[in-house]
Amino acid sequence: MTDGVNLRVPASVLAVSALAVALLTAATVAPAAATSGSITTSRVSGADRYATAVAVAQDGYPNTAPVVFIAAGTNFPDALGAGPAAAKLGGPLLLTPPGGLPDEVVAELKHLNPGTIDIIGGTAAIPDPLFQLIQAAVPGATVNRLAGADRYATSRAVVGNVFTTAHTAYLATGANYPDALSAAAAAGSQADPVILINGSATTLDSDTLAEFAQLGVTDVVIAGGPVSISAAIEGQLDSLLGAAHVTRLGGADRYETSALIGAHSFTSATKVYLAAGTEFPDALAGSAVAGALHAPLLTVQPGCVPYDSYADLTALGVTHATLIGGTAALSSSVDNLRKCDPELSIVAGVARAPHPGPSTESSIDAVDTATDHAGNVYVLDATALRIEKITPTGQLSFVAGNGTTDDPTPGAAIDSGLGSPTSLAVDGAGDLYLCTQSRIVKITTAGTLSYVAGDGTYGASVPGPAMATPMNADDLVVDSAGDIFFIDASNDTVDRITPSGSLSIVAGDGSWGALSPGPALDSDLSPSAVAVDSAGDLFIDNFDDKRVAKVTASGVLSIVAGDGSADVPRAGSATATGLGELSGVAVDSVGNVFIGDTRDGDNYLEKISPSGQLSIIAGTGSYGDPVPGPAAASPITYPQAFSVDTSGNLFFADDGVLEEVTASGTLALLSSLAAGEPKPGPADQSPLGMGVFGTLGLATDSAGAYYIADATNSVIEKVDASGTLSIVAGGGARDPRTPGPAKAAQLFNPQGVAVDGAGNLYIADTHNALIEKVTPAGQMSVIAGDESFGTATPGPATNSALVGPLDVAVDAAGNVYANDGAQILKITPLDMLSVFAGNGSNGAPIPGPAASSPLGSPWGMALDSSGTLYIADASSSAVEKVSPSGVLSIAVSSRDVAGSRAGSTTDFFPLDVAVDRAGDIFIADGGYPVVEERTASGTITAIAGTGSWGNPAPGRALNSSLNPESVALGPTGELYLTTGADVVKLSW
Repeated sequence: MTDGVNLRVPASVLAVSALAVALLTAATVAPAAATSGSITTSRVSGADRYATAVAVAQDGYPNTAPVVFIAAGTNFPDALGAGPAAAKLGGPLLLTPPGGLPDEVVAELKHLNPGTIDIIGGTAAIPDPLFQLIQAAVPGATVNRLAGADRYATSRAVVGNVFTTAHTAYLATGANYPDALSAAAAAGSQADPVILINGSATTLDSDTLAEFAQLGVTDVVIAGGPVSISAAIEGQLDSLLGAAHVTRLGGADRYETSALIGAHSFTSATKVYLAAGTEFPDALAGSAVAGALHAPLLTVQPGCVPYDSYADLTALGVTHATLIGGTAALSSSVDNLRKCDPELSIVAGVARAPHPGPSTESSIDAVDTATDHAGNVYVLDATALRIEKITPTGQLSFVAGNGTTDDPTPGAAIDSGLGSPTSLAVDGAGDLYLCTQSRIVKITTAGTLSYVAGDGTYGASVPGPAMATPMNADDLVVDSAGDIFFIDASNDTVDRITPSGSLSIVAGDGSWGALSPGPALDSDLSPSAVAVDSAGDLFIDNFDDKRVAKVTASGVLSIVAGDGSADVPRAGSATATGLGELSGVAVDSVGNVFIGDTRDGDNYLEKISPSGQLSIIAGTGSYGDPVPGPAAASPITYPQAFSVDTSGNLFFADDGVLEEVTASGTLALLSSLAAGEPKPGPADQSPLGMGVFGTLGLATDSAGAYYIADATNSVIEKVDASGTLSIVAGGGARDPRTPGPAKAAQLFNPQGVAVDGAGNLYIADTHNALIEKVTPAGQMSVIAGDESFGTATPGPATNSALVGPLDVAVDAAGNVYANDGAQILKITPLDMLSVFAGNGSNGAPIPGPAASSPLGSPWGMALDSSGTLYIADASSSAVEKVSPSGVLSIAVSSRDVAGSRAGSTTDFFPLDVAVDRAGDIFIADGGYPVVEERTASGTITAIAGTGSWGNPAPGRALNSSLNPESVALGPTGELYLTTGADVVKLSW
């Protein structure tokens, strides 16, 4: 009440002043701007929080409103629950300072001409003189004060005044604001209240429980995680209402919580409001209008849209986003809906992270395979660190492993790490057995993991209780009786574990060596693979003498294949032919033994019949990508990880591809190629070489094309803006020192590539010790190197030896920089060579004159717009920069990246670097597989990669495994990255 208060009402309240009219008209609603995709944006803002709240009101209520809520803009916890109330009654929420009513607020009140004005908070928030100013602004309005003894009581007062019933209530903590603000728009859109509580308490207070009873609340949505509202309160609500009627929406931070609330509370929305999660007054005013318009309000970071929030926009079908606040609250990047972390898409290469669905759409790095009686194939995937199941219809799913190298943990197999897995087997009941070197674990058909052998320490096995011994287990199999046989790599023996848990040695005398027929326990062994048949007989690949042994159930060893010589296999008597390096063994139900045989490029799958006859069933003897069809006509690269199903079909891994040879001799692919020879055409359908530490270099041009230095295939590939791949250099037989067409030249392991503004291409032809230039017309010439290996000599560049350049960069003046050994060379347009950085010795870089400093092991390089050169110095765990005048300094060190990774920073191993126009540095980290960004302000974060090695997966870049090697920036700010045998694009 304001009785007895004498207050002089200024003229600015009694009439709309010229200034107020100007402010009202100028409350900015920025025009819509086209953004990525089909979402447009506009901005509502004012000179301060009060003018911004007016702009928001104008956006939602361009004419009149029956009610207006007013809250203090400096002490607004009281008003956190007002947004849903205002939305329910169909009016906006305006803000005011406690010392007076801003002219623009006066003007908006007069414009809206509400019949009711509800003031939120007591006299500490809205003093009585200010109350009277508000009354005077709209003389015909009924003005109410909704207040309580504290913010919680005020929240209940607002709810009690506006809501008579509410089956669903949102609960938010009153101690912090972001969760309540996100919940307000969601609750308001459904005419539900937000009730503030003391989230740190262990129980709900009696007043809140009484409010629940009065409203008839049957369902509760908790906004925020257990830090915001305690688990004890959630438990109390579960008991009170039933767990099915209590929903917690809590993310890792305020932004993820906001996105979860939006996704839960809205099934579709064409419009969304975005407010800074650090500017609470803007979101407070926005929550009322957003709720009334049935639009989500998402809190976002000041400079970008969190990934989960952006996912909400697309999932809901949003076509327009209204930003609340000026550029001080939300930067211009938010106008373009720039994501805080990028989206990953695969633009070249065919390697794909394993994922549920058709197995042919996944790349599988099989260490071992096993089959069950139902025809399912189980694959131990070393890169994904999972066990995958492929059904007879070709559908892949995960059955064990969480993708980490954590030690196996009893319990749910899908949630456990797999440690360092080496082998896989399946028993007659369908249970899986897995070697993790220091343990053998069992995974039941129900998905439960338990230990069956090993005490968790690494070492030679000791006969006796299997659970009490160290282990260094390699290949393993299980027979029909449930006995487990495995290779003890420390003892060079084959051991058995009985179903009762007793371990014993069944073959090998503990010495590495050639086979000796007779008692198996008296023979030397060098076992590399083991299989077991239906009779319990073992078959062992022996590395030392390239022969295959059979050990009967009674312990007698005999030779079934190989004459002890290393030779190309010959069809006929299996014991009368030489064999190569044995890479795997399996046996089918009728006694046929299958072996993998590799030697100097001669690669075969061979079958040994029960009568001892050897035949070649797959492979032409040469390396190459597998070709579906007749198995004997297909190249094979390195066959391993064998298993045979009950129909006699053979499954094996071949250099990153899972393949099947049917009993009738037909070869089929069960997974996609991971790497191979490039094929002109769509880049995302062409294999690429497998990069390993810098063997896939990368560069971009101004037309949106990118270039790949494919060292494995000794070619340079171009992918144009339409995504079409072509070979632009290499693949021919001409000596590269002879000028001529680039595609006719013979490159040798080129690892770096750069392109200048005129479209000239520069190649670090590593193992030819040359640097070449390719003109836009496709003509190639040498600009540095005499094709001899040695330390570079300043002077004419083509008269100098080179160590073997790893990367090149070119500046705006046409100077080419080459990373050669422990030096960075500079080659001028006149082909004069000088040393730009590095004194030729390997060591920690020393700030100062660059040419006098050691360098560690420099890999990739990049130039910024000023001509400063950045060097990814892997072994120094640093990115160095060298000014145009030749002064070296450290741009990023291992200490700087501590916040971008889990655990130690000693694994910072920068392989390549890129720099954008703003001075942000992007780093391909080969030690901890992520891409890091160092902003110009010095903040370093990981923007791509989980920290686990593996093939990339489209989607959020931070959720993908990576093998990062080279980075390059595209003309519109997108980042290209080579990872394994793929090129991916990171887009914001």
